[in-house]
Amino acid sequence: MDPKLLLLAIGVVLTVAAWKKSFRERTALPRVRTALFLLGLCATSAALIEYSFFVFHVHHIGGFGDNLVPMLLWARPGFFLSFTALALAMTGRGRSRVLALATSSELLTIWILFVSSM
Repeated sequence: MDPKLLLLAIGVVLTVAAWKKSFRERTALPRVRTALFLLGLCATSAALIEYSFFVFHVHHIGGFGDNLVPMLLWARPGFFLSFTALALAMTGRGRSRVLALATSSELLTIWILFVSSM
């Protein structure tokens, strides 16, 4: 199995689990922290969706080769969205925070390591 698809599947499982746990743990947080954490979960989900579109786009065109400009059009927003998701996911509490941090840090690592090597 392709490692990009495996990492994508792991990210989806962790994100779905974080969303499920966040609904149970929402009452334990103040309103501001709840709003920031939900924004972080939304950013994590958006970064995961962007990475999945990126993987399918790279598979469709067969890679970028030496043309780095289109790759940077994908990598910059994905990196900053993942970084924002990581920062906002720290405002959560309990297992939902751990799952959101795991997903956003995985995506941040993916954008730094794997995308730069494509």
